[in-house]
Amino acid sequence: TYKVRSDINGAINAYEQAVRLSPLDLTTRLRLIELLKRHGEIDTALDHYMAMGDTYSQLAKVDSARDTYQDALRLAPRAENETEWRRRLLSAVAEIDMQRFDWRRALTAYRDLRRLDPEDERIALTLVDLYYKVGQPINAVGELDNYLKQLVRSGRGVKEVGILEDMQRQRPSDSNLVERLSRLYLQQNRKDEAIELLDKLGEQQLEAGDIVEAVQTIERILTLQPKNSASYKQLLSQLR
Repeated sequence: TYKVRSDINGAINAYEQAVRLSPLDLTTRLRLIELLKRHGEIDTALDHYMAMGDTYSQLAKVDSARDTYQDALRLAPRAENETEWRRRLLSAVAEIDMQRFDWRRALTAYRDLRRLDPEDERIALTLVDLYYKVGQPINAVGELDNYLKQLVRSGRGVKEVGILEDMQRQRPSDSNLVERLSRLYLQQNRKDEAIELLDKLGEQQLEAGDIVEAVQTIERILTLQPKNSASYKQLLSQLR
């Protein structure tokens, strides 16, 4: 009745009361959203998009929830704080994709989140992990390098070792991670730990039959002048 009378504020107020009384009534909430959009109340419309997406999730209608958040993302550029809305909505989309193990879709969302919030450590490291999950280790290491440089520039370089150690424990056979961590150990005068790290990598490479890579690892160990150099030289001779 308010709409027929062109009383937009009255119609909005009536719809808002209706959805408060019946929050699972998605049809009414969608009518409210459309009215808010036409009336230019974009941030309020986005609030209701979020509520509608959350309701779909509660009803186990995950595809509908994701579609709702995506619709809201298209509206976000008209909001007062586009960046904050994009962050919230992309986080909701990414959470759905992660729960469904849809790594490629999650990767797209996290790339956008990384650009929006470059200081967020969780986003940065999740993005690295997702690159590994989709079979793009080069991009993973590149993203990791960018984040580590960012830590150093911001005076948080002390966190480098812990981050690399965690990642290397998850992927002990990744030579790129071992190389970076061993180099960091050497910078901190932790030569024995660097050698031990490289030694374990060499063992894994030999077990996997990666002879060429194992030879390169042993050669790297020898440049560090380990105490048992003779043993490494003998092994290297046998492999060659």
